[in-house]
Amino acid sequence: MNKLKLINLSFKIFLLSIFFMLSAQAKSLPPGTGEGDVPSNVLIMLDSSGSMSWCMPGGDYMCMPDDITADEDGDLFIIQYPGQGLVKMHYDTLTIDTTFADAGIYDPADDDCKVLSSSLAYGIVEYHNGFIYSTDFWRQQVVKINSETGECVRKWDLDGHPNALAIVGDTLFISKWAFFGGTKTGISSINLTSGAKKSCDANSLFDFNYGITVDSTKQNLYMFDENDKKIKRFTMSDNSGWCPDSTTPTSSWALNLPGMASWESNVALRMDPDDDNVMFIQGTWTSKLAKATLNGSKNGFTYNWDIGRLGWGKSTASDIQFGFPWGLGVDVTNKRLLSANWNSGFGQVFDFDGNFIKSTEPSQTRMEGATTAIQAVVSDTTLSNDIDFGFGHWSWKGGVFGWAAVEAAVSGWSGTVENGQAIPCNTNNCVKVAISQSGKTKIVEDIVNISPQGGTDANTFADMSLDYYELPGTDTEGKKFCPKDDSITCQKNYVVVIGDGDFQSGDTEAAKLKVAELAAQGVLTIMVGYGPGLTAAGKVSFNEFAVIGDPDKILSNGATPTAIFARTQHSLKTQLSALLSGIVAQKFSFTAPAISATIEEGGSLFQATFEYRQNKEWKGTLLRKKVDGQGNIDDSDVGNWSFVEQLPNPEERNVWTVLNGNSPSYQASGYNNFHKDNSVKIGQLFGLTGNIVGDYHRTTAIGGSDRLTRCSSESGVQDGVADDIKGLIEFTRGTDYFDYAGDCDLTKTRENPFGEIYHSELIVVGPPNAETKFNSPNQEAYWRTQNNYQAFQQEHENREKVIYVGSNSGALHAINATTGQELWAFIPPFIAAKFPTIVNTNLNSDLGGGSTAIYGVDGSATVHDMFFQHPISGNTEWATILMIPYGRGGAGFSVLDITKPNEPDHLYSIFNDEINHKVHHVDHEGTFADNWDYNSPTYNLINFREAKEATSKQQQGITDTDCKDDRVDGQLTTTCYKSKVWTFPITITTDDIEEVILNGASYEGYIVTQNGGNTIITFNDDITYQANVDAVEQSDSLSLTIDKNSAVMGVTEATKGKFYDYSTLAETWSSPRIFRMPNEDAPDDDPADDIYVAVMGAGSNTANEFVGASVFVINLEDATNPGKVEKKIGIVDLDHNGVVSSTPATPTVVTADTGTTGIRFRGAIVYQPDYEGKITKINLTNMKCDNGVLTGECPAGSEDIKRFDSAILFNAETNNLNKRYMFHALDATIGTTTTGLWLFNSTGDFTRINDRAAGIDNLLFGIRDKDFPNFKRIQDLDSNGMPIVEIEEEFTPSGASLGKEITNVDDLDECKDTTDDATGEECPSSDKRGWYIKLKDSAKGSAEPTVFAGRVYFPIYKPNADDFCAIGKAYICAVDDECGTNKSVNELNAEDSDANTNKCRTVGSGILSRIIVFANKLFANLSGNPAEEEDMVSIKTGILDAESVRDSWRENY
Repeated sequence: MNKLKLINLSFKIFLLSIFFMLSAQAKSLPPGTGEGDVPSNVLIMLDSSGSMSWCMPGGDYMCMPDDITADEDGDLFIIQYPGQGLVKMHYDTLTIDTTFADAGIYDPADDDCKVLSSSLAYGIVEYHNGFIYSTDFWRQQVVKINSETGECVRKWDLDGHPNALAIVGDTLFISKWAFFGGTKTGISSINLTSGAKKSCDANSLFDFNYGITVDSTKQNLYMFDENDKKIKRFTMSDNSGWCPDSTTPTSSWALNLPGMASWESNVALRMDPDDDNVMFIQGTWTSKLAKATLNGSKNGFTYNWDIGRLGWGKSTASDIQFGFPWGLGVDVTNKRLLSANWNSGFGQVFDFDGNFIKSTEPSQTRMEGATTAIQAVVSDTTLSNDIDFGFGHWSWKGGVFGWAAVEAAVSGWSGTVENGQAIPCNTNNCVKVAISQSGKTKIVEDIVNISPQGGTDANTFADMSLDYYELPGTDTEGKKFCPKDDSITCQKNYVVVIGDGDFQSGDTEAAKLKVAELAAQGVLTIMVGYGPGLTAAGKVSFNEFAVIGDPDKILSNGATPTAIFARTQHSLKTQLSALLSGIVAQKFSFTAPAISATIEEGGSLFQATFEYRQNKEWKGTLLRKKVDGQGNIDDSDVGNWSFVEQLPNPEERNVWTVLNGNSPSYQASGYNNFHKDNSVKIGQLFGLTGNIVGDYHRTTAIGGSDRLTRCSSESGVQDGVADDIKGLIEFTRGTDYFDYAGDCDLTKTRENPFGEIYHSELIVVGPPNAETKFNSPNQEAYWRTQNNYQAFQQEHENREKVIYVGSNSGALHAINATTGQELWAFIPPFIAAKFPTIVNTNLNSDLGGGSTAIYGVDGSATVHDMFFQHPISGNTEWATILMIPYGRGGAGFSVLDITKPNEPDHLYSIFNDEINHKVHHVDHEGTFADNWDYNSPTYNLINFREAKEATSKQQQGITDTDCKDDRVDGQLTTTCYKSKVWTFPITITTDDIEEVILNGASYEGYIVTQNGGNTIITFNDDITYQANVDAVEQSDSLSLTIDKNSAVMGVTEATKGKFYDYSTLAETWSSPRIFRMPNEDAPDDDPADDIYVAVMGAGSNTANEFVGASVFVINLEDATNPGKVEKKIGIVDLDHNGVVSSTPATPTVVTADTGTTGIRFRGAIVYQPDYEGKITKINLTNMKCDNGVLTGECPAGSEDIKRFDSAILFNAETNNLNKRYMFHALDATIGTTTTGLWLFNSTGDFTRINDRAAGIDNLLFGIRDKDFPNFKRIQDLDSNGMPIVEIEEEFTPSGASLGKEITNVDDLDECKDTTDDATGEECPSSDKRGWYIKLKDSAKGSAEPTVFAGRVYFPIYKPNADDFCAIGKAYICAVDDECGTNKSVNELNAEDSDANTNKCRTVGSGILSRIIVFANKLFANLSGNPAEEEDMVSIKTGILDAESVRDSWRENY
């Protein structure tokens, strides 16, 4: 399978830092806290000039790799052309070693030998005994480099340009040219022990020779002569240095490489290190790798095998592709062949039999990196919650170099805010996306339509930005084209300008005046220099714009503003910016309290609180408070504690993770292997998803600033990032490495060394106590009894009570519930990969240091006792399993065995890297090699093979810019390709294509065929791609989108990867629910072969339609493929409401163990709410018929059903105007009167809870599943098993402008409006689906509801009606569960006045968490101003003689 990599991670990281800065914090403040609820406006202006199509070197991506070699550990060393540096990559994880040679940064101005950063053009590398030997072609040198540090330790000057190397024993052989100033063509040799060098006799046969090899005797040297296409052997002798005995070869014979191109000129040769009669041969233009055996006379050979074809994709075991392979290396220790693919831009690894093993990532252009970086950041909910994005691209509007002048400025707007674009809009310049909450979605869709062309003109972006921010008017929906509002004093407005080169001729002074005018209007401009193309003068110009764009020095914290230069992927991490403005630290409580108590005995209430700090990790703690049987809180009880006060010194904590190969193991280290002593292995974790630690503390100044050297005298501080990796590890443990105190004491314990518990809810686990009483073999209680669960209970009856909770320190914490002492902190490996984003070098100032706060382990754990084959012991046994999703911390989860709280085991972790299109899996043995690529859904013209070829010609200096399809010896001769025939980067058919956009319009004139393993798209019209920015004829704009239901989407690797298609997993806000499910469709009458599964929503992503809209059923007991996807169930994403759906809410699961009567099935019925306001019912049972029959023929009037069938039960008629989004889980109960299953929820934009936009119309509702406990197909299913919705023609419903009614899904028309009912008169009749209450004054649900004793308690938030920047009010609404009657006035003493429009109980300023019921009282946390409000709300229910019941439906799990 081939996959095109679409992300320059460093640029993504850099953009994250910028947008963190613009949102005033790296992660969102709790909703309802005033200024944190007013989004910043950000217009991204991306350079789309022609140079954005050029190759982007750095990090995990290669730019035309010349050669590759490996050390004893198999770690790879790859050198790139032209002079793009040498990088080291860890073999197991294929991540860059950032401690080596400054991560391979290329700096042509650096002639120092300390770090390899000089002009290594046409580089060849070899490894020997801890050192890398590399050619420096233009300087006529060979360089010796320490393979651990990248330090250059020696250079040898040569008398020719070195172009090939071979090492045998202690001798280095060099082939060189007399070319551009060289004096001798031929061979030199160097004794690597003594350093002695010998230059052999000149030999013109070695002109333009790219490959030599020498056998183990050193007596035979082989080379390929491109003139007569022959292999030539020279015998050699040692005469004070090894040289050929003659300039005439001893023998020669025709290469005759199978399928050899007649123009083949570059052949790499390598001897088998174990057999002097075996040679490996690689042909660049033939795109082949072969093995040959020499005859006895060494004057010929026979081919044993040959592999490969010309292709630009990543190889698979069955399809070996070479994109013009240049260098060939041999990993002597591990018996591997290493191929550097020059044009396709990656290294490949094979065994000595030619079997494909793995490859690095392919090269990418600057535009590819920028495109998917922007897609990633606008899709990141931690950013889009606080920023409304707009987007434009710019290049040139003038008429120089023969170009026709094009329009650039903004004079108006065409269409709506969500779906329109600026007037004018052309292929060079366009504000394509207006700033709005939905801008993120349109950016993801539209940015792929840009084709780089033209030059770089500052006036263009300045004109467009100023005109846009001055654009008046509203669209037909009443939305402002530009949302800047001077009356909202806390609103911030920005332009982020991204440019990849010096500004070309034009009036830059006029552009500066326009940027100054923007600043005068309150719009700040941030300048970003991107890529290696900026000169020193260009950087000065960028800095001048930065000063003008921020005249009050807001962004720079009072210092002189400067532009930010993101030159390469690995350097971007050091360019993080300080936060935009100070926010007064406030104390917040946001996680629902966990109560460990009974009415009779009383017990403990656990409450998480935290305090926000600007530019630092937030200060969190966990409090234990005594609560008695009446629900009274005792703040003075001697058993009360604060977790942070119990936390030991950093060195004494047990902090652990899973390292590559589980070495050092967490068990052997006493659960303390996340330690600086293991910094090399932990550094590999940091790089798993491409993030790189910044150089925070240094001994020498860089960039003319000594800011980073203020702590240079401290022990351990050094240049490079090795010290910072250790420092980041120690910071995680609790030290002050980032110098919050400002005293340069980097090893002391910082104040409050514990990040906050934000969204992660606490779970208290004591002795095993699952139910063993059963009424039916359908219950899991029956399974427990049959498998001696009682013995497991008895064995662990004294197990201590432990709190498990995630924090944004990046760890899952195990805390003794009695003492508050931490047992251990587990850092999931894929959360550790996020830690480099904590490092913010721009916060290192004379006033002290700082760091970026992140979301870490932010999800809520689920615990379940399981009887299964344990992956570690191999035994079938009982174990207590904990599953922790990462929440806003990322798209993944980890599974632990916590049977013994002090000796936990990691079973597996899974992560979907949406940015890199890769699914990661690490098992109990620490195997990180299990990761699988999947295809990107979107492609543009620069992704096609011919465009990449044209770009490589431009970078090679080709001057022919004529647009044509012209090849010589198989190679393009021009920088411009113009043809109807194009090669697509992945294998597809016509049916796989959803849409093609050509020059802004939908295009259908094409056919798709296959030729030699390549996908050929033939268009009806010539398509042009021009790589030269100065040429007259420029590129067309073309994008292609793959159907998300296509077979080429998702993980398609045929062996193990097919079990792990988590490609649609988004941020895992949804918590899993664990139960036993039948392992096959009905009839399945054997509970013994049921399997433990976890069901969870795919998570939150409201910008990208390709992720988030599904429900995962995860197999928890497959011993061969633990954590495999048992089934991925798609959730319908309606295309008419302006909303991209996802499933952030936790599913509600109903099994035979829930105490519900009438259930005859095994397994579960699942109810999943989604972001666009639907509730989907899913069948995971053994029912055969929709009337509940389990076996036999279905009776008349019923039909067959299957596991994984789904049906849309309810639609709240959500659109992007009423914003009835469902973020929260349903609660459920069995009605006392109606005896049906009722489901309850509220709607509202939880991420924009202060929004008061016209049209907001939220609900509280209760609906009844009339078919429960059976499952019926309400809608027909399509070929993918998803319900087919039937939609009427457009109409305009009240309060909305998007109008298409779904006719086969129940909505509000089938429910009773009980908004103003306080007496029960409006109780819905039995024919109704349920009831709903309309919230007034833009009020919204702030957390999931809680059912108790016939009431549903809804936490509600209402924005401040007078001030957008002020905190709103929190309310509790008490509603009759079956009638929808508002009981708040009578039972909660709510104010009955006109001002209290929703007639709910006011509880204070801020926002309420989920409500907990205990001892007839309601408990919830309130985020607000602690000077005015208590942060724990406790209110009597007003219901007489009520008993404590379970904490919502989900407590059963």
